[in-house]
Amino acid sequence: MGPEEQTRWKTEALDLVFAALASSAELTKLLVFKGARVLNLLLVAHSRQSLDIDSNIIAGDFQERFEGREAQAAFLRKMIEQALRKYFDRIDPQRYVVNRVTVKLRPRRNEHPRGWNAFDVIIGLHDLTRKSQRGIPSLKLDIAAPEELCADSLTSLLLDGNAIQVYTLQRMAGEKLRAFLSSLPRYRK
Repeated sequence: MGPEEQTRWKTEALDLVFAALASSAELTKLLVFKGARVLNLLLVAHSRQSLDIDSNIIAGDFQERFEGREAQAAFLRKMIEQALRKYFDRIDPQRYVVNRVTVKLRPRRNEHPRGWNAFDVIIGLHDLTRKSQRGIPSLKLDIAAPEELCADSLTSLLLDGNAIQVYTLQRMAGEKLRAFLSSLPRYRK
């Protein structure tokens, strides 16, 4: 699979993965989505390229419910894999089968000083329309650590008939500005 074909395949597969996540009541209570995929939905455009799904854990009792980050990762892996399997099993004809879902803790060397890091989710799918195809890429879901969000930072959005929580356009614009400003040399010093 060449680079352009990989990009096209990832885009199509991630659209279905996003819909699968949206179909899980547990995950929609736990995650707020953001990034280019949400921007495309809010703006009713498909101009932003996105080869992953970005989200945050919604601040609340998630951290208290589980003893340690390893237990949190295990719970997330179970919920994500369950959502994917249920969603893909309902599609007729079935195109994707879940090979694996891996939830990795961000390495300590990449630890954010304020704790703004959490989990990288790697999803491996088997594409039944490409049975003999080698080199099918893994998909990525980025789950950032919980942070307090005010009501003006969130909005509800329908995805494949399911309500999900997403960052507002204003919140996403503010985050982009913050990321840019924090990359400047003066800030880094």
